[in-house]
Amino acid sequence: MAEDLITSIRIHAEGWKSIYNPVIISRGLVPEDFGSFCKQQLKWARGMFEVTFVEIPKLFRKLTKWQRISYITIGTYYLAGTASFFFTIIPFLFFATGIMPAQMSFVDFIINGSYVAFLGVIIKLTST
Repeated sequence: MAEDLITSIRIHAEGWKSIYNPVIISRGLVPEDFGSFCKQQLKWARGMFEVTFVEIPKLFRKLTKWQRISYITIGTYYLAGTASFFFTIIPFLFFATGIMPAQMSFVDFIINGSYVAFLGVIIKLTST
């Protein structure tokens, strides 16, 4: 997976264009058990982070703005587990300790949340 990404970055940095071809050329094998699945995911995550921190910085100036954004955000997929864990553990911490993670009125929540919603809409509109 990382090797394919490196190839894509290199050809785009040289000014080549690519297109998506939805034809299945070959099928991959899936891990037989959960331990093998975890090893595969760890290998892929390490490869993606290596690409993000080694390959992209070398070719960053040669990429277009949207290619830069795309390639930098690809590596953030493997951080989603950390965020999910954080947001899953917060309610348990509240019930165990009684400490509120945030205290604000509903109006403050709407005002602060509107910035995030507005930013999400802008990103969606400019990415299509």
